[in-house]
Amino acid sequence: MSQVRSVGVVSPGHWFYMATVMCRSLDKIIAKQRVDDDDLPKGVLAGARDFFHSVRMVISGQMGENPPATLNAYVIAADVATPIAQEGHEGLDQRLERFAALVDRLGGRVSLSDDEVVTASDLRSFFARLQHIGDIEEYERQVRFDA
Repeated sequence: MSQVRSVGVVSPGHWFYMATVMCRSLDKIIAKQRVDDDDLPKGVLAGARDFFHSVRMVISGQMGENPPATLNAYVIAADVATPIAQEGHEGLDQRLERFAALVDRLGGRVSLSDDEVVTASDLRSFFARLQHIGDIEEYERQVRFDA
């Protein structure tokens, strides 16, 4: 029996490239404590914004035009961010909302406040975890394919 997947519902591996580029870009941004025009490829930033837009929709109780995809993005983000959120005192949704707000500010020349540098560091950890989960998923897919 085959399983039908809704359009737009993807696994963490789908976000692997975005997560990889965001990690590299955030390393530079954190070191400089500012964002320059060429720090983030526009397509990657657009993907990160789309991802966090879906996350924000679920946090606010909306589902948008594609509820399965919107909820899927939130589930992935929650899974990735839960260990990071447990390190601090804020809740998961608060942490994700902070990440989304920073991602929205990253397009163009921006100087980061001390709080935003901390958020950027946490966001980098988020993307590193998403990258790692996506990498494991791809490895497992290859092992099943080769077997």
